[in-house]
Amino acid sequence: MYEIDFWNVSTTAKSGDAISIRMWDANQQRNVIVVVDAGYQEFGTQLADNVFGAYGTRDIDLAISTHPDGDHINGLENLINSANVKELLLHRPSLRGYSSDQVASDSAEKLYQTAVARGVIVTNPDQGLTRFGGLITILGPSEDFYLEMLTKQLSETYRSKVVAAVFGATRSLAEKLASRFRKVVPNDPGETLADDDGGTSARNNTSVITLVNSDQRLSLLTGDAGVPAITHALDYLDQFDVFPATLRFVQMPHHGSRHNVSVDLLNRLLGEPILTDQPTRWAFASASEKDDDHPHPVVLNAFQRRGCLVRATEGNDIRHHFKAPPRAGRTKLESLPWYDEDVD
Repeated sequence: MYEIDFWNVSTTAKSGDAISIRMWDANQQRNVIVVVDAGYQEFGTQLADNVFGAYGTRDIDLAISTHPDGDHINGLENLINSANVKELLLHRPSLRGYSSDQVASDSAEKLYQTAVARGVIVTNPDQGLTRFGGLITILGPSEDFYLEMLTKQLSETYRSKVVAAVFGATRSLAEKLASRFRKVVPNDPGETLADDDGGTSARNNTSVITLVNSDQRLSLLTGDAGVPAITHALDYLDQFDVFPATLRFVQMPHHGSRHNVSVDLLNRLLGEPILTDQPTRWAFASASEKDDDHPHPVVLNAFQRRGCLVRATEGNDIRHHFKAPPRAGRTKLESLPWYDEDVD
């Protein structure tokens, strides 16, 4: 038995991630609770309440911080102060010699201090780390890949400061005015997913990638990881010969951004595009209802082509589950439709 909840964390145009998992641990003969990210700071207390309302407990066995972006990490501090968190998985760039100023990791250090003060065990999310008899496995990043991304982040940060100084830090007027109204189309318009060589940032590629293995069904949680990071994680997973035959659930990385997946990656992850009326997998994205950029229509369609039923939070709490008891107020979710892909 397991259930994975994606919680709606924002009423603004800014998306964020807050995920909770309940699953049966046969070794301990009890349910274990895992939280992956907690949205913005103000949402952390609400997430603790949500966990209590959904699972009937404020005991959280494991919390995972994927990376130190505010829409993922900031709520974890209030979660720790509002619930009984036993262990926190957290990357701290300071342990690798990088200052908060260099890689903007002050939120990670603040969270570490809060966790220690509350008696929470803090562990580095090393590749291959397992918990609960293998129900949870950290697939990435490896230490070498993480250090590579921190180094790359330094150069990206310097470059962005130069660009901001010359051109201004705000988005262009054209970008602000650009809209992404989704026009539903009746049939598959054909694959238009562009490959941009892993166009997301090095910071996003430091995201912890987590595999959930429950009831012989695999679920993959990706944070904001991009093509290089997910590829690296899949390379590690290949040695275990369990993937992707039993993959049943995938988190669309970075709220469904078109810069975090590629045709080759999705073909490896989910298989070649197929025509089927009986999808066998789910794919969720955490995205604000007011966020016009996420999830991107080409990403939604790309996952559907590969046998996924797709959903986004967009103002709602959504749940994927297997053999879990029904929950009051929850109705069966239908997949989102095909969308016009003629969008930049």
